[in-house]
Amino acid sequence: MTASTRRTVPIGLHLALGLGVVGVAGYGFIAIVGRVFDDSADAPTLAALTAVYLLVNIMGPGGFSAVEQETSRSVSAALASGFSAWPVARRALLLTAGLFAAIAA
Repeated sequence: MTASTRRTVPIGLHLALGLGVVGVAGYGFIAIVGRVFDDSADAPTLAALTAVYLLVNIMGPGGFSAVEQETSRSVSAALASGFSAWPVARRALLLTAGLFAAIAA
């Protein structure tokens, strides 16, 4: 089969499907938590769980995507120059651990 006859998936379809799954899962989580904690006495617990969910899903990818992009760029540059990627990996590990500690605090 040649490249011209092969059926291709549109660019971005996998990303769109992944975002859809994340959105549906988030909606499901909020709906289940809202159903479990439906009493007015449970309102603070419901608010806390919803806030934690939103913080994890906003701050997590937002902080760590920058580390992933910089690590990819640095590893590519090191390997293209004939150097080892271990110093880059070590630095990324330390940065990620520090970022995790800052977000978790």
